[in-house]
Amino acid sequence: VGAAGSYTASLAATTQPDGGSGGDAPGEQAAAKEVAAEGSFDGVLNNLRQYDGRDWYKFTAAQTATISITLVVEPTAETAIRLNVLGDAVSVTLDVEPGGSGTTTVDVVAGATYTMQFGAGGQAAYSVTFG
Repeated sequence: VGAAGSYTASLAATTQPDGGSGGDAPGEQAAAKEVAAEGSFDGVLNNLRQYDGRDWYKFTAAQTATISITLVVEPTAETAIRLNVLGDAVSVTLDVEPGGSGTTTVDVVAGATYTMQFGAGGQAAYSVTFG
């Protein structure tokens, strides 16, 4: 189905920058990637073929405080991203549309570990900042 001739095809593999790791963040809570609860990190969800619809991270609170978590979703995202922050007596949800940002606050206790689940139904890049 086409003219005779020579054709060239090329493929390039890229890694995901999830949490600054140079690879994909785990898709399971038990294997969550450790991040510091300060500064920022980036990530990519790619659920086009049902293989990367979730990224899990965890952080340990250095002190008892109220922290803010800001999620920015790139304008080129195909879908919104949902962030769930989970811990003892903590369950916070934040939904952010493509091109948008949102901030939530979480009351944390010194020494406690909290997990964050990012989920999307398509391809979506994101940035997270702790404040």
